[in-house]
Amino acid sequence: MNSTIETSAVEAREAQVVATIELPDGEPYDVTVADLVRMLDKAELSEDGQHVVWTGAKTADGYGTVHMGGHTMYVHRITYQFVNGPIPEGLLLDHRCRIRHCCSAACLEPVTNAENILRGESPSAINARKTHCKNGHAFNLENTRSCTSSGRSRRVCLACEQSRNAARYLQAA
Repeated sequence: MNSTIETSAVEAREAQVVATIELPDGEPYDVTVADLVRMLDKAELSEDGQHVVWTGAKTADGYGTVHMGGHTMYVHRITYQFVNGPIPEGLLLDHRCRIRHCCSAACLEPVTNAENILRGESPSAINARKTHCKNGHAFNLENTRSCTSSGRSRRVCLACEQSRNAARYLQAA
């Protein structure tokens, strides 16, 4: 009899709702103690103590995932919402630590998609951060024009372009 009461108490505690998060389809989901325990079993503190890294399932890109509320969810989105509340509409979560399987809410910041891309390491992000061309000329309003070809936009250094055009003119003469 006592065992039945203890089992009922444990089940009630595990069913206790600790937070409400938004599922990918926009529906609310009540996170229970059991959900949190299941997640904590798959998270570890990094060696330097600065990050909580996900050891469970990951996407091909390295983001931690867990099945919750009939959906596969990104773990970092769950932990952010658990600690900070809803992710502001129109914003994404950026891993400031650059560790995709980190699920520490302290490492996450809501940003626009453009800001998230520019903070990354893609070729477009790297080029966008450049302040000078490969020959050392400043990318500024007086020395830069925008060129779009094949649907891609790029910056053109006017000083370099002028030098190339002068060299072509002299070769042709």
